[in-house]
Amino acid sequence: MKHIPRKRFGQHFLSDRGIIEDIVQAIAPLPGQPMVEIGPGLAALTQPLVERLGRLTVIELDRDLALRLRLHGQLEVIESDVLKVDFTALAQAMGEKAAQPGLKLRVVGNLPYNISTPILFHLLDHVQVIEDQGDGVPDVVHLPCLGHGDPAGTLRINEFDIDQERYTGTVYFYRLQAPEHAIGDMTAIDETRFLVIERNGATATSGTPFKKIYLIDTRGVASGAAVRKTEVVDLMQLADPDDLNGDGQRSFTFPYVTIESVLPLNSRTLLVANDNNFPYGGGRGLNADATEFLKIRLANPIPGVRPPHLKQDRDARRCEMSAGLGQG
Repeated sequence: MKHIPRKRFGQHFLSDRGIIEDIVQAIAPLPGQPMVEIGPGLAALTQPLVERLGRLTVIELDRDLALRLRLHGQLEVIESDVLKVDFTALAQAMGEKAAQPGLKLRVVGNLPYNISTPILFHLLDHVQVIEDQGDGVPDVVHLPCLGHGDPAGTLRINEFDIDQERYTGTVYFYRLQAPEHAIGDMTAIDETRFLVIERNGATATSGTPFKKIYLIDTRGVASGAAVRKTEVVDLMQLADPDDLNGDGQRSFTFPYVTIESVLPLNSRTLLVANDNNFPYGGGRGLNADATEFLKIRLANPIPGVRPPHLKQDRDARRCEMSAGLGQG
């Protein structure tokens, strides 16, 4: 029976043999290595891995897929949410059965976009038993501020000097409201203040959505310390007194996973937008998500915000000045 991808699990199955082979070559599995695959799905990546390894442990949340995978004699199937798996205990259990006890786990998987960040944070809690982790999703490289060994629930902010074209060595930390949260965007207001979209992986159709925009400030903060953080707007509790969307309610929510753009238009107005992640959905309903643009008027203005066109003019003049200084 054909399996229909379930949107609530972010299922998107690999099928391109060339891509699969590239991923397997990058992983370079060796016989006997203790390896765990997250979200094996229809086993497109699983089969070539297990052919090289001999045995493979897989973690699958979808019970129908888990049932299919159990028919494979070389797989150890864990039917669970990966965020609930104790990888330290799993490594111990796998080590007891291994021909070479004491080897660290290798963790791989073709991960759904919306769960990549929470999984990485979860794995950091078990880093002492994990050799490496890899996945087939290029989007994972958008996490340059996730530092190995940093406290759980924090993101690293590295300062870069545009004029000198180098990192300064100054590091700040952003404290998430919960370790499983992620950052959708970080937009500069000026040299020390930024607007940050913090969100979790829940939507109106799955879990309890957390979607907020914070103002952070590095002014006066020492390197290695946490930035100051102030809530600007809760995207799940927007006042809508005129019922602009016609749903009969006086409040409006923005429950998407992929809220990825915030732009200050002036001191009282923000433009916020989501990536629709087509053809997937689950944001407002179980259909494909739409792209929505919100123009939000703030109850409390953010002092010193310049309209984007004025800020661009200032930056252009700055670049021209820098270029002029380099001539001659």
